[in-house]
Amino acid sequence: MNAPAKFTGHQRRLVTSPWVKWSDSLARTLITVGGIGTIIVVLLICVFLVVVVLPLGSSPRLTTGAELSALPAQGAPLLAIRLSANGKLAWQIDQSGAWSVWETTRGRTLSTLSSDQTGLSGITLLSVLPDGRLLAANASGEFHYGRVANVTTFHNQPPKIPANNAEEGQASSSTTTAVPIAGADPSPPAGNEPLILGEKLWSQLPSGKWRADTLELVWERYFPWQLSGPPRALALANNNPTALVAAALRDDGACQVMRMPLVGGALQPTQGKLIADFPVLNEQGQAPRFIGLSGLGDLLYCLWEDGTLEWYRLGTEVAQPGKRPLAYTPVKVLSNLSSTLPSGTKVTTLEMLLGGTTLLIGDSAGLVQAWFPVNPSPGMTPNEPSLVRAHQFLGQGGPIRQLIATERNRTVISLAESGSLRLLYITLDRILAEIPAAKEGRKSPITHAALNAEQTRLVTLSQVTEAATSAPTGRIATRAAQAWDYEALHPDITLAGIFLPVWYEGSRQPVFQWQTSGSESAELRFSLIPLIFGTLKATFYSLLFGAPLAFLAAIFTSEFLHPSTKARVKPLIEMMASLPSVVLGYFAGMLFAPFLEHHLGQVFAALGLVPLGLILAAYLWELLPQRITLQAGSWRLVVIALAIIPGVLLGVWSGQTLEQWIFGKSIMDWLNESPTNPLGRSSPWGGWFLLLLPLVGIFISISGGRWGDVWLRRKSQGWSRPRAALLNIVRFFALIAATVLVTALMAALLTQVGLMLGFDIRGGADSVGFERRNALVVGITMGFAIIPLIYTIADDALSTVPNHLRSASLGAGATPWQTAVRIVIPMAMSGLFSALMIGLGRAVGETMIVLMAAGNTPIMEFSIFNGFKTLSAGIASEMSETPAGSTHYRVLFLAALVLFMMTFVINTLAEVVRQRFRRRAYEL
Repeated sequence: MNAPAKFTGHQRRLVTSPWVKWSDSLARTLITVGGIGTIIVVLLICVFLVVVVLPLGSSPRLTTGAELSALPAQGAPLLAIRLSANGKLAWQIDQSGAWSVWETTRGRTLSTLSSDQTGLSGITLLSVLPDGRLLAANASGEFHYGRVANVTTFHNQPPKIPANNAEEGQASSSTTTAVPIAGADPSPPAGNEPLILGEKLWSQLPSGKWRADTLELVWERYFPWQLSGPPRALALANNNPTALVAAALRDDGACQVMRMPLVGGALQPTQGKLIADFPVLNEQGQAPRFIGLSGLGDLLYCLWEDGTLEWYRLGTEVAQPGKRPLAYTPVKVLSNLSSTLPSGTKVTTLEMLLGGTTLLIGDSAGLVQAWFPVNPSPGMTPNEPSLVRAHQFLGQGGPIRQLIATERNRTVISLAESGSLRLLYITLDRILAEIPAAKEGRKSPITHAALNAEQTRLVTLSQVTEAATSAPTGRIATRAAQAWDYEALHPDITLAGIFLPVWYEGSRQPVFQWQTSGSESAELRFSLIPLIFGTLKATFYSLLFGAPLAFLAAIFTSEFLHPSTKARVKPLIEMMASLPSVVLGYFAGMLFAPFLEHHLGQVFAALGLVPLGLILAAYLWELLPQRITLQAGSWRLVVIALAIIPGVLLGVWSGQTLEQWIFGKSIMDWLNESPTNPLGRSSPWGGWFLLLLPLVGIFISISGGRWGDVWLRRKSQGWSRPRAALLNIVRFFALIAATVLVTALMAALLTQVGLMLGFDIRGGADSVGFERRNALVVGITMGFAIIPLIYTIADDALSTVPNHLRSASLGAGATPWQTAVRIVIPMAMSGLFSALMIGLGRAVGETMIVLMAAGNTPIMEFSIFNGFKTLSAGIASEMSETPAGSTHYRVLFLAALVLFMMTFVINTLAEVVRQRFRRRAYEL
């Protein structure tokens, strides 16, 4: 390559060095590999998130298992059957009081207890709780309390097997070391099945250790509660770990409620007390068909077949003269559910869901309904609670025979008279699995069923009537059993449950809620909408505080500040980005939040008066002679800084006075007023005034500047500089007065409209008022964090606008401000938009500031005085305490995937808009 001739007339040949070529090639390769690698890594992260989240969408599977042919001999009619936690063992009890334990592989018996051994005879009623506690009543009105315990032991050595094991389970004096499981059974089935020795079920674990399982029944033979005859109905409170609360309905229609302390699961009979004994007859003098107790035993439900429900509050103790406060006064509440039942149907069963809050009601038409009490609405008195029907399941093909609540979650077994079985998940109105009714001539209908606590095995029992025999009755009934393999990894998760409102216990309507912790009986709530709302709320308030300051600072330093001064100011602003998020979060949560709580009025007054002080200082600057302003031009920053001080001091001095004038009291007291206050809430006018003031001020300022400037220019032609500056000051105060007047009128109008519509700007009955860690704290702190990013990119974008455009605008007579607004900013709009999007991405993904300063309360209120919970904060605070593979674990990864998709969509849209701005700027 020959270079052009130089002025000397000689030419030099330009040769590119091989080192430069190699370096250029290496750099190109590294950049290409790095870019492609970054894309691949991002895609792999997305794929990993999808893989972890996918099991949430898996459907429950119910697989036909083995027919159990070796069940215990048929005795009296069966009352209950339940499974151990792992589903390997089952226990049953019948009306005679006989107890049996058998394994669910082939139905082999481990142990049996006759009625003489259990001490029970002629059981008429049996109430069984999901955790294994039970209460039995016999024909004499005697009660027995029992506990079924799962006993599991682990052994390094195999069990000893009797040498003369002629019959499975029989012991011998001579023993030998255990042989493989298949050889230990006298008639072993194919496969590796557990071994029965004595009353234990032995199985070998993959690690080589041995596990022994057995079930133990412990009866409390003494229960100090006797009736004159057998009770008509029986109920237990299922969520009271400190006491046994039981209710029994007598033949005469009176209901007795007994409370007895529990210590280590054992009753304390000497401390028991009868807390209620009162009649529960309806208007026709009929006793209820069903009774139920709430989880703690403080509510008693009485249900008639026609759907009439009476419920009583038992929790208020009344002190009697000369006696200890042991008597309870029932408070009656009447609810008629018959309107929700199909015509001509009757209630057939009542069951309390896990936790004892929700009532499950089945009827003769195959309808299953879920009801629970809710708090009184704002217009009701505290003694007027209400009952709502939140869930229902239709069409099971016959009357509901039995509803069985499970131990771990909201899954319920629904058995119909036709023999059909359903597994229902109540919270989500979801049918997990279904076994249809037996077809005539093929199989018998299901009469009993049980699901283990781990929800891996379902056992069903059927009654089979055989041909006439030599038995005295001529016919005998035997039981046919079947074991089903059940798999429902995440029954409490659906797409609708994550992104749509769900009707949870205690809510008056479907709501969005996030609640992943609580007691074992708590209803877990996995709606991501509150976290998404919190993320958007944090982003909005952060940009509201940070973006205007960053853009105005960039415009000022780029267009109005001297380059030498800018060279000092810009690095200082950029150094703000070096502050760690955890430091900002600590400062916000520990220092700024308490300060704001105690000086909220002064802070708002200062935020409003400081900008006004700066504007007034600018007008006062114009009053000075032009010669002085030109000489002191280099001191403008100092003057601006000094102008801030009077605004802050005036805000501190006048804050409490302004609070009293606007709200009639302190703003904290106004925010925390309860809607149920007997004296009523104070007027919401102050809230409307505070909200509308900046909006009205901006509107009037823009309108006054657009329409008033032309008139002022014509009017002030030929005026001196001080006279024109004085007119500007008068106009400034006139605009302030107009802003206050218009805002007051609009606030009064909106207050009256809100009163007519029943709307209060502070929120309704569920509003939380003021929280110390709130959106205001987060907005100011995170706005401080995003200012350096937005400022730097915005300043660079403004600085790249060619100077000849500025010169042309100034030469045409435009002012520097007009040049900046109408020429520079439109040309740099793509860069400014990129700066905003980068700041938005920083705010969306921020973790430590919102974790320490937002309060982590997943509420959906847009109020600036409430806290919130973001996606990133939820992941950071809960992931470390979540078991791997659990529903909660996968939902947190789903939250990460949602956050990933939010940033991807926002960045994609931002790039599209940026390219559009760039094309428009290029056309200019």
